[in-house]
Amino acid sequence: MLKDLGQADVAKLAPIPALDEVELLYISENPMFANAHRPTGTFGPLPMRTNSDKLLYGCGTAYIAGLTGGGAYGALRGLQTAQVKAFKVRVNSVLNQSTRYGPWAANSLGVLSMSWALLDSGFELVRGTSDYYNHIGAAFTSGFIFKCTAGLRPAVLTGSILASVVSAYGMWDRGVGQTVSATVSSLLSRGEKQAV
Repeated sequence: MLKDLGQADVAKLAPIPALDEVELLYISENPMFANAHRPTGTFGPLPMRTNSDKLLYGCGTAYIAGLTGGGAYGALRGLQTAQVKAFKVRVNSVLNQSTRYGPWAANSLGVLSMSWALLDSGFELVRGTSDYYNHIGAAFTSGFIFKCTAGLRPAVLTGSILASVVSAYGMWDRGVGQTVSATVSSLLSRGEKQAV
């Protein structure tokens, strides 16, 4: 069967459609209904088309970032705290500290991301729109809830820090992101004109 692949008749193949003729369908779309809502949007490099995307991509990315960052911090701390020059003891110290801080940071960031995604979806449902006001409010609320057992001051501080990070990212994304997307679209349109 595989020997016959080299003898395929190319003339019988269908032509490749032009880019404007290709329609991409998402798994959640029903092709029977032409007016199906196609949610769009991103949050940085992550595609945030639906609330499930926010939850899955956000939690996964936050967990992996926490595991990597916490593990690296634990490795550095393990190298600093090991007072013995023996190699096996130093490796044991690095492994102990990495497995102490890596999962802690991963679980903390995963919970924060999950609460942010759920609160952001809730704010979107209540307000009827998805914008940075929802993102900032969800960041403050999730930080507040995350640290509420430590007292009012740490809870407000954590919520404020998270809201500041999200708002700073939003301002950067609006400024830099729009400039980059305009540049990319102009380059793509030039490439299409040259190809024609």
